Amino acid sequence: MKKITTRSGRKMLLALASVTLLTSAVHAQTVTSSLGDVILGFRATGGTGGGVNLEVDLGSISNFYNGANSGLTLPGLAVQDLIDTYGANWGSRTDLFWGAAATDGNAQNDPNGKLASTLWATGVPGNAVPLDGSSGLQSPGATRIAALYHGFIGSLNGSGSTSNSSVAASIANSASGSWSSQETGGNSFGYFSPKIDGQGSSVGILNLYELQPSTDFPRDTATDIGTLVLTQNGLSFEAVPEPSAGVLVALGLGMSITLFRRRRIARI
Repeated sequence: MKKITTRSGRKMLLALASVTLLTSAVHAQTVTSSLGDVILGFRATGGTGGGVNLEVDLGSISNFYNGANSGLTLPGLAVQDLIDTYGANWGSRTDLFWGAAATDGNAQNDPNGKLASTLWATGVPGNAVPLDGSSGLQSPGATRIAALYHGFIGSLNGSGSTSNSSVAASIANSASGSWSSQETGGNSFGYFSPKIDGQGSSVGILNLYELQPSTDFPRDTATDIGTLVLTQNGLSFEAVPEPSAGVLVALGLGMSITLFRRRRIARI
């Protein structure tokens, strides 16, 4: 009888040890983040989670151009992480803000052909659209966004992931590489004014802009490449629709008619 009890006890201990190891393995995962990835950041100015940034690597910016017209679901953001960090009422909080940013850095053109110091950032619909700047103007912004990826305490790359997402991490907002440390200030990342983030309770949609360095004057407005949509169910992206074949045909037909009429008038 004692032998059976001992064996049962050993089996139970082994089972508990396996669960412990599995749990440790889940929490031991670290986030991988690199230049060119879109970083989603949340910050609360007080209350629950007021000292924490929830940051999520949404993947390469190239994903937001290729095949995104039909809608792109972004599962990297787990709603449970928002609940765990900012409470079940996160969606109605007036002190919770969210935004996204990316850069290819200042060293060289990225693999997609974008110039070095290209910036990508969100903006609240209705606010002034950001303006492209020269490499010199955009370089400091690229440096601050790059700090989100790596090189500082609190940078996303190498941070421990949450238990709900392998690409998300809860980072102390006092850390030098955190979203709050690099984004917060009179303007976002030392470049964007108005700021790039929206209030969670009132802004569920943010435009996503591309800013390629340019010396044009007057300065060009940034290119709107689509919208990030945040709901109680998660995050998605809708690209700016390209002109349909029908619209292009109609435009071509309209031009043809205009040219035909001009030729008739010229003959008369």
